[in-house]
Amino acid sequence: MLKAITIAAILLTLILIQPNLSMGAESQEQNFSTPKKVDAPKTKETYGGAFSEGFEEGVKGWVSEPSWFGRTLRFETVSKPSPVYDGKYSLLVTGKGSKPRQASQIRWIYDLSDRSIKVEPNLRFTFAWRFPEKTFSHIGIFLTFSDGKIGYYISSFYGTYSNSTRSYIYTYYEPENTWLMHQRDIYNDYGVAFGSIGGEVKIVTVGLILSDTYATGTQQTVYYDTVEIAPETRISPSFAAYLDPASHQVNPGDVVIFTILVKPIGAYRGGVTVNLSNVPSGFVASLSQDSGTPPFISGLRVAVGNSVNLGTYRLLIAVSDRENMRLINATLNVDKKFRFNFEVKPNTQIVGLGSSTYFKLSLSLTEPYGAAHIRLSASGLPRNTSYTMNPESLTLTNRTILNSTLTIGVTVFAPPGNYPIQFTATDMDQGLNSTLKAVLVISGASFTVDVAADRPTYKQGEKVTLSGAVKYLEDLPAQGGTVSIQVLSPSGTTVHVASTITDISGRYSDNFTLPKQAEIGTYNVYVTVSLPGYQDSQGQATFTVGESQTPSITILNLYLTDIAGHNRSSFTPGETVIVRVVVHNGGAELKNGMIWVEVANPEGVPISVTFIELTVSKGSKITLGVSTVLSGGAVTGYYSANSYVSDKMISQGGKFFANAKTVFQVY
Repeated sequence: MLKAITIAAILLTLILIQPNLSMGAESQEQNFSTPKKVDAPKTKETYGGAFSEGFEEGVKGWVSEPSWFGRTLRFETVSKPSPVYDGKYSLLVTGKGSKPRQASQIRWIYDLSDRSIKVEPNLRFTFAWRFPEKTFSHIGIFLTFSDGKIGYYISSFYGTYSNSTRSYIYTYYEPENTWLMHQRDIYNDYGVAFGSIGGEVKIVTVGLILSDTYATGTQQTVYYDTVEIAPETRISPSFAAYLDPASHQVNPGDVVIFTILVKPIGAYRGGVTVNLSNVPSGFVASLSQDSGTPPFISGLRVAVGNSVNLGTYRLLIAVSDRENMRLINATLNVDKKFRFNFEVKPNTQIVGLGSSTYFKLSLSLTEPYGAAHIRLSASGLPRNTSYTMNPESLTLTNRTILNSTLTIGVTVFAPPGNYPIQFTATDMDQGLNSTLKAVLVISGASFTVDVAADRPTYKQGEKVTLSGAVKYLEDLPAQGGTVSIQVLSPSGTTVHVASTITDISGRYSDNFTLPKQAEIGTYNVYVTVSLPGYQDSQGQATFTVGESQTPSITILNLYLTDIAGHNRSSFTPGETVIVRVVVHNGGAELKNGMIWVEVANPEGVPISVTFIELTVSKGSKITLGVSTVLSGGAVTGYYSANSYVSDKMISQGGKFFANAKTVFQVY
């Protein structure tokens, strides 16, 4: 019996796939300040049973693994102390893209095999990172264990992940441009993922990850610091306090925010207070929280008076309990005084292909006298877009607020993605530039990817041929795309990695030979395609070796028709779109599986999400059709239709076997 159920668009997050770590999807809650630091001043402690790294010696002792698919990256230490760690250095990791842009992953490894770090109760793992922008797939740190298993801890920007039989993963979804510190209990994490430890398990390596630095084609940066592994019994109870950032560059009339991070060391359970002193004249400072039990965060808000003179000012922050006090200086450098206020709204605009949007700029004098002649400009727009600034020049007088509008036109050929737009207001009399940033999000389909094996089932030692096609909108072939291929065995081990380029027809192919002792079961094929100026797209397929005990699902075709059954690639508002999906199972029976169909508008917002529950027997091929009625007021542009196949609801521990995507136009 088939059961068709339409669910709310918010469930879209359940069916996104990003296979960079070869895993499916479940989210973890954010953790912004739960760190502890090993009470030792040295870098890379030499005693057994523990490890502490502060990167004061750069990457000494760390070994780089080869990057995937030709990516070039460099590692270096920061030229000045990190603003969070009171004079301790952090590690700057910078990735630079090649042309054409290619998927990649870099790993730096530190060998811990001589440390004898046993996975026992209360083994604490502390780590910290900061990323100025979310311009890659994910960053993270991982541990490898003596029994071959792996533990990942990542901050994810695109995609979702879940555990496998040989690895676990904890995912954080975090804000940009602030230090983020985490602490984990390795013993508990290992036990939750793999069950109780039967014998002695040790940590043999710790590694850093910077993955898929392809989102913008420009330099991307991550900072790492405070990698520590130690039993809690080795940590003396206390607390630590840090300020982020250590200083602000401000103008008279500005308001800035500092973040005070108060964190426990060891088993500290006491209460601490936060106090301010030495607040300079003309400044107003306040705390969002003045006491608490670590860990906690307090925001320090500082308002700079309009009449404050240029110069450097400091105020003192005292964090204390009954026995100890930590003192921190917050520094404010008051620079040249702007004669006008400048604001841009909104801070983010989402626009579909073939549409337009706008940002509103508001300006006014800071003083009720004089005049200022201002010229406005914008930069950072992607290709195949245009803009007008109206008006482009303003004369500010008195306290009148004047407005200007930046209108952006986006053609159907513009590359989807997130683009930071910089707005500049130039005081033509003083020659000062005031800049603000907002984000333009161009959403919509970019191109589609399909992949399939030449046969559904193979024997051990046989040759496997993989092929597929990459197409732009309107089924135009995408030539010159970089295709990154990864094949995983039934146990999650990578058995084949390759990179190739699409030909003039948009097609690609690759082959490899299975080992004579290849695992029996279902193999997963993940394909990521990169094209300059476009968001990457993914494809997935499966095949089996021998008599598989698990399903091997392939989406053979995903196409669109009208209600009369005629193939269509374009529709008008008010029409009914039939999304048809052809599914084949080359493995064991998929009982009570789910076929998902989602239709999203040009801004990427789902207008319908439907799943159908059914059983797909071994060797069978099933064709299903799901209808979506376009509203009479449907926006024009390019829509996407996506299909996924899973064994059950993802929120109930299900996993995806296959996915496919196509696009159509509403005009």
